[in-house]
Amino acid sequence: TGFWRARKMVRSDVYAPLLLLIALLLAVPWYAEATTGVERLVSGLRLGLGVIFGSHTLRYDGKRHGLQVIGAGFPRTGTKSIESALSQQGHRIYDLRSVIENNHQNRWLKAAREWKQQNNTTELEALVLEMEKLGYTATLDTPCYLMAKPLSELRPDAKVLLSVRDNAEVWFRSFQFIVQLLDGIWFCRPWTWIIFGDLRVFLETIYSISMENYVFPPELNYPTHLARPLPWYEYPVKHVIQDYRDLWISHYNSYHDEFIKNSPPDKLLVFNVKQGWEPWVEFFDMDPNDPLLQHDFPYVNDRKTLQVVQKIREVVGVGFPIIVLLLVMLLAWLVLKGLRMINGMTSTLFVQKKMKQS
Repeated sequence: TGFWRARKMVRSDVYAPLLLLIALLLAVPWYAEATTGVERLVSGLRLGLGVIFGSHTLRYDGKRHGLQVIGAGFPRTGTKSIESALSQQGHRIYDLRSVIENNHQNRWLKAAREWKQQNNTTELEALVLEMEKLGYTATLDTPCYLMAKPLSELRPDAKVLLSVRDNAEVWFRSFQFIVQLLDGIWFCRPWTWIIFGDLRVFLETIYSISMENYVFPPELNYPTHLARPLPWYEYPVKHVIQDYRDLWISHYNSYHDEFIKNSPPDKLLVFNVKQGWEPWVEFFDMDPNDPLLQHDFPYVNDRKTLQVVQKIREVVGVGFPIIVLLLVMLLAWLVLKGLRMINGMTSTLFVQKKMKQS
């Protein structure tokens, strides 16, 4: 019948794009190189999707209250590993993703201006109160580390965690890598079509307010900095972060020296994730028999995992039109299926009504 022919046609139209989508996804681990392993692929997918779509505080147990831990370390100093460790201890983490989730960008900018220009923490205090009301118990990463000093003054009983790398040069190489990874999203097609630039504007503004003599790297443009092998796909061929190496290393060193000098030693832990759990036991008053100590300290968001994220970004970018087409076809199939179900239910009700009347 016409119905079955239509049904077979719909099925063939859907199975073909689904098979293509599956093939594309299967190509990712191959493209990410076999040495990275499936575990790194899964970790990379979780990291990327978590940043864009997911909530990163699902392990929060609700038993802790108030701001108890203030992260003062730069990005790329093991903050994601520290986040995992704090989460396992029952903390709810407030970081850049939380800023976006709660639409706090403008409030952080206002708080930074008031603090730097007027030494006023009224807006920051209001932000902290709201964070505590929402259940956040620890801060990490940007923009919170830029305001770690006034945060520690507002919550003097909180412990301050200053995460560090082996030295400033090691930190800059890691920071340079993540900036280059983000360049491929902030400035390149197709991501500029689907991701708004508000986040970069926020970061540029918060850093310029909070750091003296700060210069944010300029935008990357086509064709000076970007290659465009396909109309919908670009990738960076020239990065500019290296031009600001000395400035960033100077910021890193001066920030740490000043922070350590002006912080109470009993409230501050200068921590390298290579040290593992040992420094935490005393600083966080952990039970030596805590089951967490039977496992290695979390090691998250390492360079190889981020390289997998980079490969996924490239695969999705190249296959962007195909993925969009597949999603549209899948959506059309779901709509048709829904309409058929509604039509079937309506027909059944109509037949039942006729039978009752007869």
